[in-house]
Amino acid sequence: MALFGVEGHEATAAYDAVKAGLEMLEAVEEMRPYVQEVHNWDLEIGVGIHYGIVVVGSLGERGHNRETAIGDSVNFASRIESQNKEVGTRLLISRDTLLEMDCDVTIGQTCVVTIKGKSGEYTVYEVLDMK
Repeated sequence: MALFGVEGHEATAAYDAVKAGLEMLEAVEEMRPYVQEVHNWDLEIGVGIHYGIVVVGSLGERGHNRETAIGDSVNFASRIESQNKEVGTRLLISRDTLLEMDCDVTIGQTCVVTIKGKSGEYTVYEVLDMK
């Protein structure tokens, strides 16, 4: 999990998250031949991004605490990520994320999915590129 939009970067949170997701996919592509050769394993990841409100704070004992986020938006992003396997994509974003994007986004598939733990259907978008 990665958090974007904290400590003064709220205006670019969606852009920064999608950019990071695309960069992660590029890095995995570069590593795939090595992982295949050394471990005989096909390395793949899926990225799910949702733009929403979360509760951010530190958990743990003094000196060993870590910052984390909790809330429905965190769970929703995780569920979106798991949809990649279902629909055969690598990077999916929620409608809320797409609406926050202030740039040209190349969309592949648009999928209507059911999300575990939530009622109804949700539209998610496969991001192929952005400018």
